[in-house]
Amino acid sequence: MYVSNSVSLHMMNNTFYNNTAPKGGGVLVEASILGARPVISILDSTFEENKAWQEESFNTSASLEGEGGAIATVLRSAVLNIFYVELIGCVFRNNTALRDGGAVAGTMMQQTTDSGNWFRTEIRDCLFVNNLAFFQGGGLYIDSVIQTVLNDNSFIGNTALGDGGLLWHRFQHLPELFPFVASSIHTVIASYHIPSLAI
Repeated sequence: MYVSNSVSLHMMNNTFYNNTAPKGGGVLVEASILGARPVISILDSTFEENKAWQEESFNTSASLEGEGGAIATVLRSAVLNIFYVELIGCVFRNNTALRDGGAVAGTMMQQTTDSGNWFRTEIRDCLFVNNLAFFQGGGLYIDSVIQTVLNDNSFIGNTALGDGGLLWHRFQHLPELFPFVASSIHTVIASYHIPSLAI
């Protein structure tokens, strides 16, 4: 499924199984125009065995192909009023990303000093099980300056061949971490050229 710019999306009780795309194996959301106001709400849905997969991704470091095994959200313009993503009560199981974000990846293409008021991701009451990222963020990959809230989620058996089996977050806004259960492979704390978090 592809959603772009000012289109808002509300989904409930859907199943995404065994889908493959170069980016966002199940769902890809992109916003790139001035004044776009996408609000993405996905509730009580299951994402299983989806893949973000494109062979060239291994050789193209600047490419976003291969991100977000189940869901990828991409903000391409720094001039937006709002980009809000909420994932509530969802299950992410056995999804694979050739690059980052075995289950979910959120990225911002243009760096700004503070975009947090524009791009906010809230993930609540979700289950992340056995997702795989070949690079970073086995469960979640949150790049750039996206405000992130994680509340009452469970992360079990997620794997990143790089850093952050549970999540990888490059932050200007620290993620808000509320109670969750975590048991993921390659759970490390890492420091990059800008402040980052990998757990």
